Amino acid sequence: MNTMYSFLTKLGWIGVDLFFILSGFLITRILLSAPTENFFKIFWKNRFLRILPAYLAFVAAGILLGNTSAFSEPDSAHVQPIWYVIFLSNIVSFNEGLHPPMHMSILWSVAVEQHFYIFWPVIIRFLPRNHLIKVIILMLAVFPVLRVFLFSLGYNNISIYVFTFTHIDSIIIGGLIAALQSSPRLRVSDFHLGTAAICLGLFLTFDTELWSQSLKYTLVSLGCAGVFLLVLSGQFLQPLLTCGPLTSIGKISYSFYLWHFTALIFAKQLIIGSFGETKISSFGVILLGFVLTLAISQILWRVLEKPILQLK
Repeated sequence: MNTMYSFLTKLGWIGVDLFFILSGFLITRILLSAPTENFFKIFWKNRFLRILPAYLAFVAAGILLGNTSAFSEPDSAHVQPIWYVIFLSNIVSFNEGLHPPMHMSILWSVAVEQHFYIFWPVIIRFLPRNHLIKVIILMLAVFPVLRVFLFSLGYNNISIYVFTFTHIDSIIIGGLIAALQSSPRLRVSDFHLGTAAICLGLFLTFDTELWSQSLKYTLVSLGCAGVFLLVLSGQFLQPLLTCGPLTSIGKISYSFYLWHFTALIFAKQLIIGSFGETKISSFGVILLGFVLTLAISQILWRVLEKPILQLK
């Protein structure tokens, strides 16, 4: 069971960066094409309606569950409820060098997203378009330096992992892809750019001892960007990604992400507690966790997210 969880954790780690790439790309494309009138009001209202209701519902449930023996973790970061509510739980984890309890540990990524939603529209709105790509490249050069500086001050891997400006490379690279696509002077083949990014990411990743403290997240981001660009080019996976079942899951993906750890913990308690730890029971945990997450996400989509999104 531990081996399976370890594999899923590593897979999920990469999955977060893939999601960050997609988010940075979509948000930047929306902002670049948005009219200047009511620019901030429209953007922040839409983000508020999309993110906050499902997030607060999860936070409320997560805080209640954290008081039970199945979900409490005494050695985790001590995050007060208010820090979750105002999207600063990752700052508490950064300061303590610890994750919150497992079912709440994914909220660092939601916090990073919200911070991006605050400062990125300001940059897009006021920065001249012909300087955007230069500024993005400058930011991507600064992030590794910041990581090295924080490591030198004694911050550990968890702190670097959850802090906004040491794990935002993927979102900014997603923004870079959107900026490149919108530039009338730059026409780079998605296929060739994607292939180059994957090759560069794989090549540099071999030198982990030398670069892990500085370029680790940048390299992972490059690899994820390569995968994203290959899909975007239409030459790989696009027919699969546009099929009915996956587009339906896409609608509920936000709640699915929020609840999947909680569902897995509950499934583990139920199945492992009843049948012990075997290969079959381990598979049962994954299967039940998936079904529970899917059910919770569908319910939340129908009764909470969809009705509120209609207010846009």
